[in-house]
Amino acid sequence: MNKALRFAFPLLVSYLSFSSIAQALPDMTANAVDAWFRRNRSVEMANGTARLSVFFNDQNNVEAEVIDHRPKCYLSPECVGRVLFQKVNSSGGQIEGGAIVSGDNLIKKFWGQKILDDFKKSTLVETVYDSGPNRWYRGELYNYKTWHYTGYTIVHFGVVSKKSDQAKRIREYKVCMENPASCDP
Repeated sequence: MNKALRFAFPLLVSYLSFSSIAQALPDMTANAVDAWFRRNRSVEMANGTARLSVFFNDQNNVEAEVIDHRPKCYLSPECVGRVLFQKVNSSGGQIEGGAIVSGDNLIKKFWGQKILDDFKKSTLVETVYDSGPNRWYRGELYNYKTWHYTGYTIVHFGVVSKKSDQAKRIREYKVCMENPASCDP
């Protein structure tokens, strides 16, 4: 990711109520993002916490947004998360003895049905394993990235501007994996 300004906003997200859909989509300005966050500071969530990080490009427009979800048991060594961000419907599936919870509701609550639909129709571009699968997708409206850490204790879903060179982002990620000292802090 480029050396742009990074904002991280802790949000406790509710699967039951979310006052409004996030408006900080890629290519929006920093001022528009700031205005939305001033009106929508936090809501509650039953199964864990979510942090929305917003990354800006050199023109001070949103380049990417990433949800970082962690279950309440996150600090426990026995913790197994249940939230997955994936294109297929996972209802009824199992993860190590527990029910899978689709990340669809979280995506929908942050960005709305239109973004969820675009993600569901997107094309898988690349998968790289680094303590869990990282997957890059090409949608019609935006590009997307998911990451599921071992045990699903950390899961990420990212919405990325189509103006951001996805192939370059993937190459930079692979270089960083091979040589962590070459990565931005």
